Amino acid sequence: NDQKEVLDYKTIEGSKSKRSFLIQCKSILAPEQKPANFNLKLAAWNDADHKLPIPVRLETEIKVSCRHPSSIEIYIRRDENQFLDVNSVQSAIGETFTIRHNEPYEFQTWAFDEFKRPFYNFSSVNIAWTLSPAKSGSIQTSKAVGKVHPLAEDQYSRIILTSTDGEATLKATIESPAHRPRISDEVSITIKNDIHLEPSEYVLFNHPENSFDIQVTKGSGEFGISVNDSSIVKFEYNRATQVIKVVPLKAGYAEISVEDRRLVNSKKAVCNIIVASPSKIQLSTDRNVVEEGHSTIMTVTLFEAGNKAFKTQELRLMDISLALDSDSEYLKNYAVRITPHGTEGNQFNVEGKLRGDHRFVASAVLPTGVIGNAPRRIQSNPVEVHVFPKLATRPEKLVLSPGCLAS
Repeated sequence: NDQKEVLDYKTIEGSKSKRSFLIQCKSILAPEQKPANFNLKLAAWNDADHKLPIPVRLETEIKVSCRHPSSIEIYIRRDENQFLDVNSVQSAIGETFTIRHNEPYEFQTWAFDEFKRPFYNFSSVNIAWTLSPAKSGSIQTSKAVGKVHPLAEDQYSRIILTSTDGEATLKATIESPAHRPRISDEVSITIKNDIHLEPSEYVLFNHPENSFDIQVTKGSGEFGISVNDSSIVKFEYNRATQVIKVVPLKAGYAEISVEDRRLVNSKKAVCNIIVASPSKIQLSTDRNVVEEGHSTIMTVTLFEAGNKAFKTQELRLMDISLALDSDSEYLKNYAVRITPHGTEGNQFNVEGKLRGDHRFVASAVLPTGVIGNAPRRIQSNPVEVHVFPKLATRPEKLVLSPGCLAS
């Protein structure tokens, strides 16, 4: 009878092979009272008959404790299918959750007794959630749909962080008057944005001395990096600068993937890489008509077979030149003057010195980087530039006496 004031149990459903019982801790023990521990014995047996001449009796027992929560801890649901196993739950104390802004995240608490044993059910206690600073986000209750344990709704909380970057603290407190002083737990939250890669796609000249850098920005700073085909490119990661150096191995397509190891539910960032040699060269000019003694800038652009352009930094291993498309040595020496423009190596300053129509062609010598393989030369489309004479007067100087005319 004394035990039934504290613990009650009854059969709620059953069949020949399965039976369920409802066990309830009824009384709220005073803090000075010793917690109540019980052993419930369950037995099942068969009566003897012609099929089973000897009766079979099976017994088991379950240990039940009625206690007050001594501590609670906050956990984060990292995916939709995750739930906490009360028999293997691990402490989340000291963990900092790194999560994205403007995304919903679900947190839940779990209660423990003074021996750090997890409660199977603690839905009778009330839990309050607070987020500070308050302007960093909003808190909503999140009903535990499909959970195996009948926990109360206030033990689950959904927060949406509206801050784009910074720090926040999430706190859960048991507010029941029977639990004084208040029991609480809090976790630190670092608000971050998803990883960003610059560039996110790149055309890489296939040469063993060539390379390019991928700058990793945003995220938590703890990344996992992989390549889908290590026969196309190899990479080195500098953690201090968050730079990935990529070196080509052979022609083909590769994908460098970066995942955030701390940012909860983060999205994978990808850089798509084409390793190739130029198959086409294109020549263009700022102006097709130039006054004698003036200049135009001509630009050389190289493309791979899929018509994607190489960046100018990829041209440093190539020998790019611009020439007048003529067999006349006189025109080559006196019609125009060609000089490099800038430091990229793909632009030229063309000054028109002799009036007339002049045609230009660019070419690129592509080294293979392989001993015994001769460099390959490709030639651009021709571009014509017309050089017209300066605006001038004849004669250039006039000396007239009063009353005289000149034309």
